[in-house]
Amino acid sequence: MSNYPGEHDNIPKRILDSLQGQPLNHLVPKCGLTSLLSSSVSLSLVTPNTSLALDPENNLNKSPKKLDDHHLRSFYASDSHDLDDHLQLSFKRPKNLGSRADNDDFADKIQEKLSPLAKRCINIADPSVKSSHIITELRETRHQRKRKMEEMSNTSLDLSNSTNETHKVTKVSTGVQMSQLTLGKQYLNDLDTILRELSEQDQDNIEHWYTVEQRQIVSVTEAVLQRLQITIKNILSIAAIWKEVPLSHLTRILDLMAENIVLSKQYIDNISDFEMLKRIAHASVFIIFSVFLLNRDSKEIYLERYILEPFTFLTEFFEDMKTSDPSPEMMKTDMQLLHHSIQLFPAYIRHQPYLDVRLLTKLIYLFTDIIMSSNIDISMDPTLHHTWENIKAISSDVLISIFDKIPAQRMFIIDEMLANIDKLPTRRLQKKLQKVSNDIYATHFTTTLILMLEHINCYSELAKVGDPNRTVLGSIRAEQIKQKEEVQSFLEHINNTLFGRFLENTTQYRHMLENYIQDLIGLVVLPTWPLSVGLLTSLWKKLFSILSPQSAKPAAVEAICLQLLGSIGAVIFEIKSQTRPNEDNNLIKLCNYPDFIPQFMESFERCVSFTITNMPVQEVTKYLRSAEFFYLSELQNAISDSDEKDDIISRSMDSFFAKIDMTGSITLENLKLQDITQDYYSILHSSELISFYEPFLNLVLSVLQKNKIKLRSTAIKCLSMLASKNESVLSSPLVKLTIVEQLGNSSAASVKDAILDLVSIGSSYIMYYKEINVNYDDDSLLVRRHILKINEMIYDETDDRSIKSFVASRILLKNEDEEDAIIDSSRQALSKRWIFALSDETSVGAKKQTMARNIIKIMSDVILMDGKCNEVFQWYLNFYLLNKDLHIDADYKTITENLNFLTDELVQIIIEVQSNDSSSKNLMQERHHYLTLLTIFADSVLSFISKDHISGLYPYMVSDDKSDLQYYILHVFNKTLQKVSNFKPNFLYDVETTLLSRLPKMNARELDEAIPLAWSVASQKKDKVRIAKACSSCLLHLNPYLAKATKECESFKTDSKLQRLIYLASGFARFCNFDSNIDNLTFIHDGESLHEYVAKCLLVLSRTNIAHVIRRISIKNLTKLCGNHPKLFNSKHILKLLDEEFEGSHLDIKLVILESLYDFFMVEEQKSVRQTGIGASISSSSKLKKKILKYKKSDSINDGICSALVTRFLNHILNICRLPDFKSSLIGIRLMNLILKCNYVNPSHCIPTVIALLSSPEHYIRNIAKGTLDELAEKHETLVLNGVSKGIQMAIEYTKGLDAMTYYRNDFFLQSLQDVIATDKKRSASFFRYLDKIITGLMTNVIEVESSSKQLVSILFISSNLVNVSFNSQYEFFRLTKTIDFTAEQLRDSILDVLRETDEARWYLDNLRKAIVIQQVIEKLESYLLAVFGFRNENVHSNMAENAELKGKAMPMKKNIKAQFVQIIAEIISAANQSSIFNDYLKRQQYVD
Repeated sequence: MSNYPGEHDNIPKRILDSLQGQPLNHLVPKCGLTSLLSSSVSLSLVTPNTSLALDPENNLNKSPKKLDDHHLRSFYASDSHDLDDHLQLSFKRPKNLGSRADNDDFADKIQEKLSPLAKRCINIADPSVKSSHIITELRETRHQRKRKMEEMSNTSLDLSNSTNETHKVTKVSTGVQMSQLTLGKQYLNDLDTILRELSEQDQDNIEHWYTVEQRQIVSVTEAVLQRLQITIKNILSIAAIWKEVPLSHLTRILDLMAENIVLSKQYIDNISDFEMLKRIAHASVFIIFSVFLLNRDSKEIYLERYILEPFTFLTEFFEDMKTSDPSPEMMKTDMQLLHHSIQLFPAYIRHQPYLDVRLLTKLIYLFTDIIMSSNIDISMDPTLHHTWENIKAISSDVLISIFDKIPAQRMFIIDEMLANIDKLPTRRLQKKLQKVSNDIYATHFTTTLILMLEHINCYSELAKVGDPNRTVLGSIRAEQIKQKEEVQSFLEHINNTLFGRFLENTTQYRHMLENYIQDLIGLVVLPTWPLSVGLLTSLWKKLFSILSPQSAKPAAVEAICLQLLGSIGAVIFEIKSQTRPNEDNNLIKLCNYPDFIPQFMESFERCVSFTITNMPVQEVTKYLRSAEFFYLSELQNAISDSDEKDDIISRSMDSFFAKIDMTGSITLENLKLQDITQDYYSILHSSELISFYEPFLNLVLSVLQKNKIKLRSTAIKCLSMLASKNESVLSSPLVKLTIVEQLGNSSAASVKDAILDLVSIGSSYIMYYKEINVNYDDDSLLVRRHILKINEMIYDETDDRSIKSFVASRILLKNEDEEDAIIDSSRQALSKRWIFALSDETSVGAKKQTMARNIIKIMSDVILMDGKCNEVFQWYLNFYLLNKDLHIDADYKTITENLNFLTDELVQIIIEVQSNDSSSKNLMQERHHYLTLLTIFADSVLSFISKDHISGLYPYMVSDDKSDLQYYILHVFNKTLQKVSNFKPNFLYDVETTLLSRLPKMNARELDEAIPLAWSVASQKKDKVRIAKACSSCLLHLNPYLAKATKECESFKTDSKLQRLIYLASGFARFCNFDSNIDNLTFIHDGESLHEYVAKCLLVLSRTNIAHVIRRISIKNLTKLCGNHPKLFNSKHILKLLDEEFEGSHLDIKLVILESLYDFFMVEEQKSVRQTGIGASISSSSKLKKKILKYKKSDSINDGICSALVTRFLNHILNICRLPDFKSSLIGIRLMNLILKCNYVNPSHCIPTVIALLSSPEHYIRNIAKGTLDELAEKHETLVLNGVSKGIQMAIEYTKGLDAMTYYRNDFFLQSLQDVIATDKKRSASFFRYLDKIITGLMTNVIEVESSSKQLVSILFISSNLVNVSFNSQYEFFRLTKTIDFTAEQLRDSILDVLRETDEARWYLDNLRKAIVIQQVIEKLESYLLAVFGFRNENVHSNMAENAELKGKAMPMKKNIKAQFVQIIAEIISAANQSSIFNDYLKRQQYVD
C-alpha cells in the first residue's frame, strides 16, 4: 500500500522533477541576461557558512528550536551577492494578475501546509518582488539588441552555426574569479593536450587515429577533430592569446589537416566507410581556415599546400555533387558538410592581407560555379533547400569580398559570372531563386552583381569630412564621378554581354534575358537594392534601340524587346502612379522649386534608416548615402547663381553631414517596407529611368499603327500591363483614340482579342462599349465569344440604361450567330438576367417589382433599337422561351410565371404613364416603347394578356387622345381575343358598340386592327348582325360613287368621304368572312364573296380617268386585299392593272404597290415560321416546304404565288432600288432584301443591283447594301463573283445618273466592294482576277481613237476608284499597272497618228477630244499608283509582272500624296474643254508638224 498518492507512479514527486518535464522558462525575466553575459565572470561553489556549521547529528526538521532567527538571517545574508543595480532582476506584472491588497489571509492560505521552519525561512528571506523591480515594458528595440550583441562580440568570432555542437562548460574550484586571459591559457593547455595525443609515436591509439583499410595509412579520428575544432574556436574567441599559440602547434595542425584531405581524396572511392572520410576532409578544411584566422604573420603557415589542397578538394567535391545522383539523405549530408567547410571563407578573405593570384582564381571559379549552378535537385527537403541557400549566400559573400578588397579582380569576377549564364535556370521557379523580400525573388546572379557594384561608393571619403567646404566637396565629387564612371562601365559591360548573347541566339537566351529583367523589375522598387535602377536604365536603352526606325532586326526580336520594355514600363508607371502628390522630385523640379529639397532629403533619411535596420550588408546604406550626396552636389552646381536657393542647399548639405555617421547620428525608426515605399518612389523620380515612361507610351501607340500583327499584339499587351497597374491610363485621350482606331479597323483576330483583354481591365469596357460592339459580328469565333462575355459583364456592372439596353441588344442579336455555342450562351445570358433573376430567393416584394420594371425598360428599349432587334426578340420569346421542348418542366413553369409577372407590371406601367397629365416628349416616347413591348407579348404563341388586363386597358380604347395609343390598344385587344374567350356578353357588346361607332373616325392603320377585332367580338358573341349591317351601310354609301365612276368619270373629283369608304370596304372584305347565304349583305349576290365584290369595286375606282389620289388609294387597298386573299392575284384584270402601273410614270403608285407586296410577303413568312417553329426562318426552303405541307397545303400555294409575283415584277423592283431619290429607293431595297431572304428568286438576278448600291453617296443605303452583299457572299460566293462585272457596269450607270458631271469623285466604290468580297486570301485572289478581266476589257475597247461617252465615263470612274484599292501582293499591282501602261502607249500612238493625218477639221472632233482625256487619265493613273507605293517606272517596264516571286512579296506602305487623283482628273477634263487641247497635247508628246 502506498504511503501517499502517486508513490509508485512515474509522475513527478518533487518540484524539481516537475520542472524537468515542464520548465517555467516563460516566468524568468530575460531583459537582464545580456548584461550578465557582458560582465566579468565569477564562478564559485557554495561552501558551508560558519554560521551554519551545525552538528551533523542535528536534524533541522526534528530540532527546529535549536535554529534561532539570528542563524537564519546570517544564512540568507551570506548567501546573497551584492549585485549592482543594473544586475538586479526585473519583473513584469502579468496582464491577468490583479491586486490582492484587499485579501489579508492570502499569505496564510499559501503557507498553511508548510513546516514551521519553512514558514520562518520565508518570513526572514522575504522572497516577495519589490515594487521597484516591477516594470511595465521589458522590450528592447531590434536595433538596441543588435548594438549590444555587436559590442559583446567585438573580441569574439563565432565560427560555426552547427546546432549539434555543445558549448564547453568550465568547472572552476570554489572562490576563484576567472578572467578571459585565464580562460585563454586553459584553451592553450587544451590545445597542447590534443597535440600530445596526436604524437606520431602513438598512432596505434584507435581513439585518436583511424587506419584506412588496415593499411599503414592513418588519419585523425572524427572525435579528435571535433575537440580540435572546439578548442581552436575557443582560442579565436580571445584575440589576446592568438600570438601565444606556438607556431609549431599551428604547423603541426596544418600538416595533419592537409594529410587528412589528401588521404580522403585518395581513398574516398576505395573504401566502404567513405562517408567518414568525407566528414574528416571537410572538418580538416574548416580547421585549416580556422588556423588562418589567427592572423599569424609567418610564411610557415601560408604554405601553398595548406591553401590549395582544401580548394582542390572542395572543387572536386562540388563537381561530384553536380554529376552524381545521390539519395536525399546523402545529398543532405553533403550539403551540410560543404556549408560547414566554406563558412569561414569570407572572413578569411577580409582578414588576409595578401591573397595569391592562383588562390583567387580558384576561389572565383569555385564560388562562381556554386552561385550559377541550378541543376542540383533540392526540392525534396525544405532543410536541404535552406542549407543550399546558405551555401549560395556564403559563395556570394566570398565573391563580394574579393571584389571589394582587390579591384584588379573585379572585371575577372564579372566576366566569369557572365561566362556561366548558360547555367542559370530557364524556368522561374521560386525554389531556385533567392527571396529578397515578401513575394519578391531574384537569381543569385543578379543579387550578387548588384551587391558587388554597390561597394563602389564614396562613403568612406564622406565620413572623414570635418568641414564640408566647397574645396573638400569638390574633391569628393571628382572622386565620385570617377567611381560612377567605373560603375557605369561595369553596367554597360554586363548588359552588352547579356544583350549580345540574346541577339546572337534569341531562342536560347530569351529566357535568360527575361529572368534577368524580372529580377531587376522586382528589385528596383526596393530601397535595399538601389543599384538595380542603373542596371535597368542601361538595359532599357538597348531594348529601346531595337525598335527604332534605324534598326533592322527580325520581327520576333522586336516583339520580345517590346514585351520586355512593357514589363519595365509597367513598373515605371506603377512608381509614377503611386508616388504621393507633389513628391515627384526630379532634379529639374528641385532646381526650380528648392523648397521641395528638404522633403526630398527627408525621404532619403527614411530610406537610409530602413536599410540600417533591415539590411545585413551596410554597403547598401553607404551607397544610398553616396547617392544622396551626388544629388545634393548636382543641385548645388545647378542653382549656385541664386543666394536664396544656395542657402537651402547649404543647410541641406550641413544636415547631410551631421547624419553621415551610421552609428548614432541618425534617429533610427522601426520602419517597415510599406512605410518607406513612397519615400523611395519619390527618390526614384530623380533617376533617368522614370523619365522613360512618356517615350515608352509613344512607342507603344506608334507600334499599334504598324502592319506587323505580332508587334501590334505585343503593344496591346504592354498597354494591358500599364492598365493592370493603374487603369487610368486607358482614359488618356491619346490611348483612348488609339484603342478606338484599333477596334474599328480590320485588325487580325489575335489583335482584337488582345484589345478586348486590355479594355476589360478595371471595367474599362464600359467606356468603350460602342467601339467594342463594332466587332460583335466579327468573323473570328474567338472575338465574338469574347465580346459576348464582355457585354454580359457590362450589363451586370453598369447602371446606365442606354448602355445596358445597347449591350442587351448585341447579346440578343447573337441569337442568330452561325456558331451554336454562342447562340446558346446568348440565350442563357438573357434568360438569366430577364427571366430567372425574378425567381431569385432575394427577389421578393418591392425588390422583385423594381427588378421587373427595370427589365421591362431594357426590353422596351431593345425592341425599338432597330427592326432586326425587334424581329430577333420575337424569335427569342416565341421559339426559345416559349418552346416547351427546350426546357425542363420546372424551368418552363418559371419562365411562364415570370413572363406573366412582367406582363402584369407592364400593363400597370402603361396605365401609370397614361394617367400622367404630362405631355413631354420623353414621356410619350416611353409610352411608345412600353406599348410596342405589350403588342409583342400579346402576339406571342402563348397568351399573357388576361381578362383583367383587357378590363384595365379598355377605357383607353375609347380615348380621344390623338396619339398611337388607340392603335396599340386595338392591336392588343385583337390578338388577345383571338386566343382568349369566355368574356362576359355585356363586355363584348360594349366593345362591339364602341368599335362600330368609332370606325368612321379611325385612320387606315387603326382600321387594320379595329375591323378584325370587331369580327372576333362578333364571332365570340355568335351574332354577326350588327357588323353585317355596318358593312352593308358602307357598301350602300359606296354605290353612288361607283355609278358615277362608270358613267361620269371625267367629272370625278377627290372626295374625303370616298377615301374613308374605300378603306372601310376593303377592311371588311379583308378581315370579315361573311357567308352570303346567311348574312344579308347589300349588293352581294348569292354565291359571291364579299372580297370578290369589293375587288370589282376597287378595279372600277382604279381606272385611268379617275382622280389620281382615288386611284392610288384604290390600287393600294386592292393590293392589300389580294394579300389577304392571294387567289385574287390570279385575276387577269388585277395583273393587267399592276403591269400598267409599273410601266407607267406614277412613282407614288408603284411605291404603294411595293409596300403592299412587302406586307403580304412578311405575313406569309411569319405564318410559315410560326407553323414550322424553332429552327426555321425561311419558308421557301425545300426542307421547310415538306414540313409545312403537313400543316396546311394552301401555304405552299401561297409561296408559289409569292414567287410568281416576284418573277413578274422583279425588274421594276430593282429599278426602283436604283432611283436617285433615296427615300423611294429604300422601299424597293427593303422589298428586295425580303425577297432574297425568303429565296423567292435566284439571287444572281439581284446581285448586280446590290453591288451597284455600294456606290450610293447615301451612307445608310451603302450599309444596307454591304450587309446584304455580305450575306450573299457567304451563301453564294460564286454567284457574287460572277456578278461583279455586271455590278460594276451597273454602278457606273447608277453613279452617272446620280451626278452627271462629277460622278468620278465617287472613288470609294471599289474599296467598299473589296472590303465585302475579298475577306480572305482566296476570295481576294478571285476578286482581283475578276477585276483584272474587267479592266482589261475596258482598256482594250479604248485603244482606238473613236471613244464614246460611255467609255469615257467608265474609264474615269474606274480610274478614280483604283487608287483606293488595296493590293495583297506586288504581283497583282504590277500586273494591273502593266495593263494600264500598255493601254496608255497604244492609245497615245493612235491619237498621234490621227493628229498627223487629219486635216483642219480634226480640231473639232469630239471623239478625239474624249480619247485624249482617256489617254491622259490612265497615264496619270499609272504615275500616281507608282508614286503612292514608292515604285519607279523602270519596275513596270522590266516585265516584273511576269515574275512569280512577286506573288509572295507584300506591298509597301502607302505614302501621303497631297494631290488627290480626282482633282487630277478634274484638271484634265477642264483642260480638254479648251480649244488648244490638240496643240497642247502635241507639245507634251514632243511632236512637231
